[in-house]
Amino acid sequence: MPRRITRKIEIVPDFRDFDPMGVVNNCAYFEWFERGRIKIMDEIMPFEQMAQLGAAVAVRENRCVYENPVRKRSPLALITRHKIAEPYCGKLEFTHELIDEKTKTSHAFCECVCVLVDPKTLAPLREAPAEIAERYALLK
Repeated sequence: MPRRITRKIEIVPDFRDFDPMGVVNNCAYFEWFERGRIKIMDEIMPFEQMAQLGAAVAVRENRCVYENPVRKRSPLALITRHKIAEPYCGKLEFTHELIDEKTKTSHAFCECVCVLVDPKTLAPLREAPAEIAERYALLK
């Protein structure tokens, strides 16, 4: 049975994140989602170290539902959940939810699937390198 872990980070939109209509541009959300995934993956192992072991993380699929536009520079919470299948089953599954901390309004929900690939050939890996699998087992 897969384990699930959750991490939360604060996001404050920058001036550059807003479009001429005064709402956060949709591409900013994907940068924020990436921050959530990186937070979790860095707990396992920095990307540079993964590359030395012959593995890299590649996004295979991103699906986002924009629920309510972000219109101001208020603090937001990005909640990232990672479904961990042991052993590695060919994909890394993440969900991201962006909410306003004060009003509890949900702004966006994203489902993301990543895969481990060989950093030189970009071919998908069937198994996670042993050291990465060991670090995953320790993640709580």
